[in-house]
Amino acid sequence: MLQAGGLVGLLEPAYLALLALLAWGVWWGLRGEGARRAAPAPWRRRLATALRGALFLALILALAGLALPSTTLRATLFLLLDWSDSMGERGREAALTYARNLAAATAPSTSSGLLLFAAQSSLELEPQPRPTLPAPASQLDTHGTNIEQALQRAVASFPATGSRHLVLISDGNENQGQADAMRPLLRSLGIKLWSVPLTPAARDNDVFVSDIILPERLREGEPFAVKVLVVSQRAATGELLLLRDDLLAAQESVALHAGQNAFTFELSETAKGLHRFEASITVSDDPIVENNRLRRFVETSGAPRLLYVQEPDAAPAPLEHLLNAQGYATVRTHPATLPDSLSAYLGYDAIIFDNVSGFTISLAKMELIERYVRDTGGGFIMLGGERSFSAGGYYRTPIEDLLPVSMDVKSELTLPSIAMVLVIDKSGSMTSTIFGETKLDVAKVASFGAVELLNPADRVGVLAFDAKPQWIIPLTTARGRASIAEALGRLDAGGGTDLYQAMEEAFQVLEKEEAVIRHLLVLSDGLTDARDFEGLARRIKAARITVSTVAMGDDADVRLMHNLAAWTDGRSYFTNDPLTIPRIFTNETLLAARQLIIERRLPIRPESSHEVLAELPLGTLPAIDGYVLSFAKPTATHLLRVGENDPLLAIWQYGLGRSAAFTSDLRGRWSSELLRWPRLSQLAGQLLRWVQRPPSAGHLEASIATGREEAVLEVAAYDGSGRFLNDLRLTAVRSRVGSEPQELHLEQAAPGTYRASFPTPAEGEEIFTIQGVTAEVAEETAPPAGSDRAASRERQGSAAAVVGPRSIGYAVPYTREYLSGTANLALLRRLAEETGGALLDPGGDARAQAARLEGGGGWTATYQRLWRLLSLIALGLLLLDIAVRRVSLPERLASGWRRRGDQAAAAAHAPAEAPLDYDTLSQMIRARTRPAEEGERAPQPHGGGTAAAPRPWQVYMAGLRDRKERGQD
Repeated sequence: MLQAGGLVGLLEPAYLALLALLAWGVWWGLRGEGARRAAPAPWRRRLATALRGALFLALILALAGLALPSTTLRATLFLLLDWSDSMGERGREAALTYARNLAAATAPSTSSGLLLFAAQSSLELEPQPRPTLPAPASQLDTHGTNIEQALQRAVASFPATGSRHLVLISDGNENQGQADAMRPLLRSLGIKLWSVPLTPAARDNDVFVSDIILPERLREGEPFAVKVLVVSQRAATGELLLLRDDLLAAQESVALHAGQNAFTFELSETAKGLHRFEASITVSDDPIVENNRLRRFVETSGAPRLLYVQEPDAAPAPLEHLLNAQGYATVRTHPATLPDSLSAYLGYDAIIFDNVSGFTISLAKMELIERYVRDTGGGFIMLGGERSFSAGGYYRTPIEDLLPVSMDVKSELTLPSIAMVLVIDKSGSMTSTIFGETKLDVAKVASFGAVELLNPADRVGVLAFDAKPQWIIPLTTARGRASIAEALGRLDAGGGTDLYQAMEEAFQVLEKEEAVIRHLLVLSDGLTDARDFEGLARRIKAARITVSTVAMGDDADVRLMHNLAAWTDGRSYFTNDPLTIPRIFTNETLLAARQLIIERRLPIRPESSHEVLAELPLGTLPAIDGYVLSFAKPTATHLLRVGENDPLLAIWQYGLGRSAAFTSDLRGRWSSELLRWPRLSQLAGQLLRWVQRPPSAGHLEASIATGREEAVLEVAAYDGSGRFLNDLRLTAVRSRVGSEPQELHLEQAAPGTYRASFPTPAEGEEIFTIQGVTAEVAEETAPPAGSDRAASRERQGSAAAVVGPRSIGYAVPYTREYLSGTANLALLRRLAEETGGALLDPGGDARAQAARLEGGGGWTATYQRLWRLLSLIALGLLLLDIAVRRVSLPERLASGWRRRGDQAAAAAHAPAEAPLDYDTLSQMIRARTRPAEEGERAPQPHGGGTAAAPRPWQVYMAGLRDRKERGQD
């Protein structure tokens, strides 16, 4: 920075180099042809050039940071308090006490602000003189320490004037960000940092699990050992537990000595898949319990394994027997007992849903299955039936997303007219909440979702009831969806419950309707007075009106609600999860308004040739007696069709995995002849082999090394002979519950070794699925831009070119907040000393330390930039320049300016002449008024040369001089 006598300053003087260019421009403007063309008149050219020069000079000075200096004695102090878990409650109290004492000891000219930080930062108090620091109220993620982000936030919050100081009160144990990266910025801004090191939370008696050692891969049934390492700061006794997939695998009372302790458990893994082991230690008087557990994953290989899902009341499935005969190991389960973690599905090569209702499967479990197929390469098959596909509540769910068929009826279909009344319980029991929403609010959403599925010409009404029925929406056409939504929004909960009166009211109104389909959908817990419900149901059925019921709540009268539906040939549902109600309403609307189940004898038509149908006598396929209506997705492959070109068997690639849909059943209701077809076993086997995880030509060994900021996934690739596989195109899909999957591209780092880095995750579990192809195949089968990230396996060529998939688990049970037991003095000292500050004693005198901080500031020079003023000057000069070059002057004024300009130019260029006397001028005038005689020469002026004709004013002035001289004589 340059100063001019202390009056002004230039904050960025390098821009003054543009003055040389400005000088050349002014010279060219005065002498160049361009200026003459812009302003031909000399006076305009000179004035325009001067204005432009001044304009650009103002802009150059603005760029150079022309500023007026000033000085101030004001100081701003930001107190940065570490609020992370590593500080502990005692450390947080000590930090806040120190900050309060220091702020109170500062001078009135010093303003103090408070900033709280852990994994994030929060500005608790703006700077003000001698504040009383409040108790922190912000809710921070205390599982991490990010000093860098706290410093950035504080720097951005400083005022523009005065000396600036940071007081960092922390143990210095950062595990996010890089505080050292802020040192150059702090130095350049003149900000001093003072470090106050505090000891982390006491860990003298801490006990924690440091590691679990077990094989990376196992064979099915192979015995193995699990070693658990426990570190203790003292001698103690405790209880050590070992869990396998959340089930107790071993338990032991252990005696701990100071230092590292090792305990070994002998186990035998019997099931294929990815298994999670968790070790936990319980010790009395342990100050930190967050680090008392640790997780590791191990993969077990074995024969192909299937998860076969069917209803609890269903008989053993014929398809399951066919697959067992082909060597597949099947594990039978029910919808309600499906696993609730992604790793639990990785032990299966495929999942089969056999006529399973979706209402007993939560959306969270459906999302896990969708991720199992899309992100880990698993297979999925859905078989039809009266409780499957759209009839089973899968419309607009993650399961529908992964299937090759859609469950929505296309608009071009002709739908029957329908009149439907939604009878909703609004008694006091509907005010209970689930996930922050009341049951009544969920019922409102479900009701509107049902209305959206109806045709505009269909008629719908909503009757709410407590002790009395109330028409929220009288029976009307479904096209007025906006008014229906507004009416539903005004629905409030009431008092008692009279279900009979509500159904009677809805029946009387619906009975008068002339629609083809008339339907009542009742939502209630059924807790009402005893009435003749059976008699009412008979009258409703006699009027050809159907009733479906939804019993909600663990205390619901399920029997009454079931009977109301059974007496009218309707359907009954039970749920204790209000979030399932919208799906039930959607399903009921689809079933009532659309013919989703087609039951008549229909032949099967092969659609295309495919490896699933290879070597099958398709001409001998028997007919079926029904199927669930669905619609083909554009990119799916449809192998068999039925009816009006509807899909019977469809397959497709979904992410890394595959799925198939068979819309008829395989239990005999619609497929009795197909079950007797001799080639059904071959068809089922070929379909399952196509859907399940593909065979791999090589082996992938994967491991993850964790750093503070970054983790590295390393994969070693081998062929069947143990040789390295080079030049592979490997990708890994990183999947975490609650987050979108991330795709990592692995680069080859050594023979057969590939690596990819990613940010070190916080607490939780992640699954990495690795798959690759040879470079040649990858180039030939690269998917087009914008397509799904996983190219179709048909495009990937032979199985010999495919490596993987291989899935590994990665768990972070707790952060590094619970590991370090000492303050990071090296970091705190670096930050302080390299920014002009120092380490401060947390137990020192607050007044002395405040004086030290303020004394280091002194008078601080600040500069007020003048760029706004200079910009306004430049704008004014620009307007004047335009006026000079473009604005025409009045003619009289312009001629006067031109005459004066011409005279001035003539005077400047004319040679010097001697004064002419009166006689000479008279002779010159007479000579110009008469023709000159031949040979006669005009009088010559003094100095020789040809004399120009005298002008009148010259004659006049010469006469005056002559008369003056004569008078003197």
